[in-house]
Amino acid sequence: MGSLFTLVCLSLKTRSMEFTKAESRFTILREKLKTNKRKILVFKIMSPILMALFIVFSFLIFYYNNVAQTSSDLTLIFSSLLVALFISLAVIDYVVSKKIRENKYLDNKIYKLLKI
Repeated sequence: MGSLFTLVCLSLKTRSMEFTKAESRFTILREKLKTNKRKILVFKIMSPILMALFIVFSFLIFYYNNVAQTSSDLTLIFSSLLVALFISLAVIDYVVSKKIRENKYLDNKIYKLLKI
C-alpha cells in the first residue's frame, strides 16, 4: 500500500513539474511575442518618417542640380543621405517581415503548448 502511495505522489509531482515547465515556457514565448510586436510598431512608425525624408532629399537634389547651380558638395551629401535612407528603409522592411514570420511561429508554438 505504501509503494502505491509513493508512486501516486511521484506521478503527481512529475505532472506538476511538467506543468510549471510548460507555464514558464509559455511566459517566455509570450514575452518574445510582445517584444516583437513592439519592434514592429516602432518600425512601422519610423518608416513613413524616413520615406518623407527620402522624398524631401530627392526634391532638394533636384532643386540644387537644376535651379541653384551650386557646388557638387551639396549634391554629394544629399545623394549619400538618399542612399543611407534607402538602405535603412530596406533593412526596416526586412526586419519587419522577419519579425512577422517569427510572431507566426511563436503563435504556433504557444498554440501547441496550450494544446498540451
